[in-house]
Amino acid sequence: MARKLIYKSFIDHCKGEKSADAIISEHKQNVEKHSTNTCNVSLPFLHFDNNPIAAASISQVHKAQLITGGYVALKILRPDIRKKYNRDIKLLYFFAKIISKFSKAKRLKPITVIDKFHETMRFELDLRLEAAAASELKDNMRHDINVIIPKIYWDLTSENILTTEWLDGTSIYDISLLKEMNLEPKKIAQDFAVMFFNQAYRDGFFHADLHAGNILVNNQGKIILLDFGIMGRLKEKDRLSVAEILFAFLKRDYKLVAKVHLRAGYIPANTDLDLFAGSCRAVTEPIVGTPTKNISIGKLLTHLFKITEDFGMEVQPDLLILQKTLIMVEGIGRQLDSNVNMWQLAEPWIKKWAVKNLSPEAKLLRLIKHYLNSVNDIT
Repeated sequence: MARKLIYKSFIDHCKGEKSADAIISEHKQNVEKHSTNTCNVSLPFLHFDNNPIAAASISQVHKAQLITGGYVALKILRPDIRKKYNRDIKLLYFFAKIISKFSKAKRLKPITVIDKFHETMRFELDLRLEAAAASELKDNMRHDINVIIPKIYWDLTSENILTTEWLDGTSIYDISLLKEMNLEPKKIAQDFAVMFFNQAYRDGFFHADLHAGNILVNNQGKIILLDFGIMGRLKEKDRLSVAEILFAFLKRDYKLVAKVHLRAGYIPANTDLDLFAGSCRAVTEPIVGTPTKNISIGKLLTHLFKITEDFGMEVQPDLLILQKTLIMVEGIGRQLDSNVNMWQLAEPWIKKWAVKNLSPEAKLLRLIKHYLNSVNDIT
């Protein structure tokens, strides 16, 4: 009963837009006011560090120890951040509407891009949504033995505060320390690449803010992901199409690249496929024709987006997030080991994926699945 009162009071005081100090101070006063002689604890923590271990424009993170003994990380929104954001997003929409009036800018779909940004920011400004994203990712990766997603403490999580288990680890960029721990950076790079491919192409839901501060490695070499405010999501159609495009590039089958673009609706229906395939060959051969270790998936995708721009492809915000994240993943891989190449790491994974997803049997199963879903929708 005492613990229930403590936790409920703490969450009640996280509902307004208050600073970390204000939340803790008001919570303590409230519990002390309502405590009985049998309730001798004034906080759900044995210790709360008022000095943030990380701080950004939207939130800050504190370390605390629960009364049960375990350590947690508390992410707390800054005061008045929603008011500031609402002011800024109105300004962005204003400029997006102006830009969309120009014919050349229409294909960039500025309003759609701002819509996507606004959707993403919902996760940043309502920490229950970020908690849900972390929970979904953890569930998706429950069988991925080399990846750890922190546990969510739902009874200590609200709109303004997110509480997760505390996980110790070393920055993925601290190569010298990783080696001192007898960990192999090349192996970590391989695991990191496979982790991302599984998230993006297997599950269609991926961490889209993979900078150094959000990635740790524990003493067993397992990858720890933190901060789930920016996530990418790919529909089944898009992840099948993007993976098939990469598979076609691996085979250097540029006509297949063109056909997949057309089938996915990435280029207009009246596109000359031979001309598009030729353009893909022209910009891609200099890249894939170099030694494998020098091939950059990020560079390849950048060139590919330039081609689709020339052929009138409208911007796909979800694919832009994927492209940005792929470039970040590739950069981390090369930071771990300059000889590691994402193309080399991707090749066996994509080939295995292709056997599983592009076979006649797999296509038939997808048709049956879509048919059954359609029947269920009608009934």
